[in-house]
Amino acid sequence: MDERKGLPGGDLGNLSSMIPDNTRFSINMHYQSELTNEFATFRINKAMLLEDVLKQYAKLCPIECHTFFQTVKEANEQLHRPGGMSKEGIVMAIGKIPSIVLMMIEFIDPEFFTGAEKITNFRKFIRAYPKFSVGDHKRKPTRGVIVK
Repeated sequence: MDERKGLPGGDLGNLSSMIPDNTRFSINMHYQSELTNEFATFRINKAMLLEDVLKQYAKLCPIECHTFFQTVKEANEQLHRPGGMSKEGIVMAIGKIPSIVLMMIEFIDPEFFTGAEKITNFRKFIRAYPKFSVGDHKRKPTRGVIVK
């Protein structure tokens, strides 16, 4: 019996050198939409890409996905200027993300929307997936935007 931990046989020195492989760690996120009452269970892991997350969302919550993109479309129709300005000249949201998608992205990369590069990452996200964009942000970056 090993005296250090009271375990039978063997050296525990090898266990301390093991590094867990977080890319294999996965979770199930159970979700019920407040908008449409759809139920879904998302299976995500650290090795997934943003594209995989968005595909799962579109597949498992098709009604909410359609409703969400309608709200983004309506927000775009209410803009005074294509860059995301209201009639009063106030910068509005430059993009929208459903809460469950945001939670899945934060699981994969906790620093994506909260780290030092949060604005840069958000701009890259809405340029890569323009359906989430409010306004046209292809030409010049919007200044003074706060990601909440």
